[in-house]
Amino acid sequence: MTSRTDKIGAYLSARVTQAAVERLRDTEQDEKFGIVSVVSVRVSPDLSYADVFVDSISAAKDLPKALAPMAGSLRHELSRKIGLHKAPIIRFRTKKDLEGEISSEERVLTILDEISKSHAGA
Repeated sequence: MTSRTDKIGAYLSARVTQAAVERLRDTEQDEKFGIVSVVSVRVSPDLSYADVFVDSISAAKDLPKALAPMAGSLRHELSRKIGLHKAPIIRFRTKKDLEGEISSEERVLTILDEISKSHAGA
């Protein structure tokens, strides 16, 4: 990541945690989700998208849908605070999406490793 994507990721991580607590309390859904945390933030290199991976004690799979309405206001706030002409589109995803991403990457690396080993002796 570049320093700009790192800065955006750090800002979103801190701000989403705070905004999630406020939003869930306002909609009286805080009991449904319990403690909410931001697991990771991945910003695309071209700053088009920011995937915010969230988790909660209970009902984690419903959390991205509950947080989605605040994406627009967070994007606007991000644009003003960091000084971006075009802020990334914020997408909320579950921790399981992140785990699936990691395992897919590991599978690809394993396949590439097997291919390189099979061609090393040729």
